[in-house]
Amino acid sequence: MNILIVNQPLNNRGDESAHRALVRSIVKYIPEARVRVLFMGANPDTVKQFMVKDKNVQYSCKQHKHWLKASGFLRHGLKHSLLWHVHPYVIQYLDNYRWADAVVCAPGGICMGGFMSWGHEYELMFAMKLHKPVFYYGRSIGPFWNEPADKKLFKDQAIRILKYSSYVSLREAESVRIAKELGIKDIVETVDTAFLDYPEVEVPQEIRKRIGNDPYVVFVPNLLIWHYFYKDKATKEQVVDFWGKIIDVINKHYPGHKLVMLPQTFNYGTYEGDDIHLFRDIEKANPSSNLVVIDDSYSSDIQQTIIRSAKAMFGARYHSVVFAVNNNVPFVAFSYEHKISGLLEELGLQHEMIDIKDLFTNNDFNNSVIAKFDKMLPTIHRSPEAQKKAKNKAKQAFDIFATKLGQLKL
Repeated sequence: MNILIVNQPLNNRGDESAHRALVRSIVKYIPEARVRVLFMGANPDTVKQFMVKDKNVQYSCKQHKHWLKASGFLRHGLKHSLLWHVHPYVIQYLDNYRWADAVVCAPGGICMGGFMSWGHEYELMFAMKLHKPVFYYGRSIGPFWNEPADKKLFKDQAIRILKYSSYVSLREAESVRIAKELGIKDIVETVDTAFLDYPEVEVPQEIRKRIGNDPYVVFVPNLLIWHYFYKDKATKEQVVDFWGKIIDVINKHYPGHKLVMLPQTFNYGTYEGDDIHLFRDIEKANPSSNLVVIDDSYSSDIQQTIIRSAKAMFGARYHSVVFAVNNNVPFVAFSYEHKISGLLEELGLQHEMIDIKDLFTNNDFNNSVIAKFDKMLPTIHRSPEAQKKAKNKAKQAFDIFATKLGQLKL
């Protein structure tokens, strides 16, 4: 059984956790599987940080200036397949698809939806063109639009891909609703793939020294203005100021606690891409707030272990919330996108969330978020029932996936 994984999001510790959880589960529960994870033009260092080290898992990272030219041949070959027989890099790339018994779209966010990643769709259309079974695993999708024409085309391609797929699992309620409206049947309703795993690793000595013996909470803010909801609504200085006010509320309710900040995104090389820049600006703007900014080089396994010992987690990153639930830690989620609200709705934890989609539209709304946060903090609690439900649901989705893979051999 040869399994090719494509569309693996990078540069994010949350996506890393979902990737590792899926690959570790395949290796554990499908021992006959050979897994290959395929990238084009990815940063080799980032790929290296994601890797699961196992004799049955390999990573293929195509990093060459000619691959940019090859990508045009790949796309045009969907209509004129003879093009796939003339470009040597295209032939090499598609050999990975020909090797595969199944093509799995890696878990992740709304590439098929709000972010409109054409490459995301093309990677799956290559599999369709080569008549390979497609497994769309643990994604969020949507929203979609009918205008203008390019958005309508993107939506129509998404529908074709999802209807073709042998398996579609979606990780939260809003994506499931959108898929059903599109006419997609036999959807496996799941949660984030990271819930398949419960990593237990040693926290590095240098981090333990920085945290010390003081009690701590974890704080994961988000720049936000990279997202289409917030484009041109605020400056980074306004974002830093808002999170400073959130810090004041945390310090009020958790006196004497350190605030450990865990960057989720890394290796983009830009302020908007890498969390560490925002975190350092927040630290600089709040010098007396007992902040501990952890370097962005530490894995999702280490981050989950740090969160496990925290008194609470306050996060505006989706996977910071996943990590809190997975490790049964009290939390407040700042929801900027339906993947967060959908997850918490599924787990019955919607009361642990503040919707911030209208943040920076006016000062009254900003102040209402801060006031609601202040009111919520005394009531947050652990939820072992939600942790158990999330893990069971993730495992059920994986079991269906494994069963459908097994049927390919019949």
